Parts: sequence; structure tokens; C-alpha cells
Amino acid sequence: MPTPVPLISRPWRDATDLAAMTAIVSAAWAGPRRPRVSCTPGDLEWWTAGGGLDLDWASRIRIWELDGAVAGWGWINPPATLDWFLADGLTDTEEDAVREEILAWLADVARRGWAPAAPPPSPPAQLETWAADGWPEQAYLVARGWTASDTLLTQYHQVLDVELDPPRIPDGYVLRALRGPEDIPARVEAHRALVRAPGRCDARPVMSFRTLR
Repeated sequence: MPTPVPLISRPWRDATDLAAMTAIVSAAWAGPRRPRVSCTPGDLEWWTAGGGLDLDWASRIRIWELDGAVAGWGWINPPATLDWFLADGLTDTEEDAVREEILAWLADVARRGWAPAAPPPSPPAQLETWAADGWPEQAYLVARGWTASDTLLTQYHQVLDVELDPPRIPDGYVLRALRGPEDIPARVEAHRALVRAPGRCDARPVMSFRTLR
């Protein structure tokens, strides 16, 4: 009989959890699986900013820990779409245990529904998550009866050990890094102008993320 993996899971508590989640993503980008990493630290910040500061993140994000370190996290987009991520360095047994618990959490949320006072959805929402071809997630899901959908995402990458063309900018423009918080309102306005959706981008979440670095 396999030895049980001593996992502990808990819901999102506060913004410091974003730093912990980001840390295992950053470690993966610095590790041997790069560039085959499903998300970036910027993705997590952008997803959180899109949800706003007042969203009940504890209902959407759950974190798994092993021996005091973050082993993985799950992020649900209602009604039952899952993003998930596992830390590098886990054994096969530990990876399977984390995946099993994340999927069990997803199924439980889908059965219960999102409104505490409302009856569970009938029929239950269809569970959905991602798995890249040839990655461990794919074999794990297929072995447990999951089926592939028609939705595909192609990930491109470019090695950086080549000589790149210098950036080209129009006359009158200057290319520079973000100076600090004083640049954030102007950057938000630029995003709003780009997507033409006033109110979809707010300076408050961006300001809050700077405290995590």
C-alpha cells in the first residue's frame, strides 16, 4: 500500500499568497522544464487584477502545501474551469496526490455551486481544465476518464541565445522601464485606450501588487 502524502490545503488568505503562488511559477521558469511552463508570474497578477480587489478569492483559489512549502495551487473560474500548477521537485507520488486533491476540490465546488443559498446546479457543471500534449497532466487526466475538447492553445517560444534586432520606436518616443508607482495611472490609461473598455482596468490592484515584490 502506498504511503499517504501528508498534504495540507487551505483557501486563499490574503495578498501574500499571490507571492507564494508566483514563487513556484518563477522557480519553474528557472528550472529544467522551461519553456514548457503553463503560465508566468505576470499572468497571476493580471488574472487577479482582472477580478478586482473585492472578489471572494478564497472561494476561487486553493493552495496545497507539503512539509511547509507550497506544492501546488488551483484557481477556479466559475462555474467549473480550472487552472492548476504544481511545484518543481515533487516525486511522481506527490504530484499524483496533489492533482487528485485539486480535481476533487474542483468537483466539490461544481456540485455545490457558487451561491450558498441556492440549490446545487442540476445537472452539475461540466468540469474543465487544461493539459498540454505529452505533459504529465495529459496522461493523468486521460487515465481518469477525462476527454479532450476541441479547444486548442499553441504555445510558441524563442531562444534568447541569438543576436536580436534592436527595438525600433517611432520618432519622438522614448523606450524605458517603469520608474515606480507614479507611472501606474498613465499605464492604466494606456491599457484602457488599447482595449477600449473603460473600467476594466483599475490602478488599485496594480498598486497592491507592487508591495509583493
